[in-house]
Amino acid sequence: MELLNSIYHKAKLSISAKNELFGIHHRKEIKKGQPLLKLGVKSNHYWIVEEGLLRSFVISPNGDDVTTNFYGTQEIAMEFNGFFLRKNSLEAIESLTDSVVWEVNFEDFSKFMKGNGPFGTWGREWMVNYLVKRQEFYLSGHTDPARDRYEKLLSERPEVIRRSPLKHIASYLGVTDSTLSRLRRHI
Repeated sequence: MELLNSIYHKAKLSISAKNELFGIHHRKEIKKGQPLLKLGVKSNHYWIVEEGLLRSFVISPNGDDVTTNFYGTQEIAMEFNGFFLRKNSLEAIESLTDSVVWEVNFEDFSKFMKGNGPFGTWGREWMVNYLVKRQEFYLSGHTDPARDRYEKLLSERPEVIRRSPLKHIASYLGVTDSTLSRLRRHI
């Protein structure tokens, strides 16, 4: 429960509400390569990573697998379109390593949200922070050289560099495998 306390510590919930929240989380062990969410299906869960590394990805029009995000320890993995809007997912999520996650079901989450206003405030703050980071990453893909994007990933997310195959890092950064190899040699 230490992980959940760490994730939700700013939620300002009563002890009973916190116990209820923790009760809707279910621990799961995930094998390397196992999908948590497939493309084009409704996302009924989100996951908190206790241990391991996950990634989200899309398939481009020409069939390339493109990594859109990585999720490491103490991070929440979620496909927003499928989870909140109840539409088919635009991204898939899979485990890059043997991982341990805490899974939350949409129905349980919705029921909990209705009775716990302070959690909604926490959720909005979390989502704003997440979206700001995603926008910064998206914009850096258009404004920053590949070397700067790689160095930032290396300094801010070293576990991604250590645990992810190079092809996933390259697609995430928007470069070819050979460009990434050259960058790595010069850093």
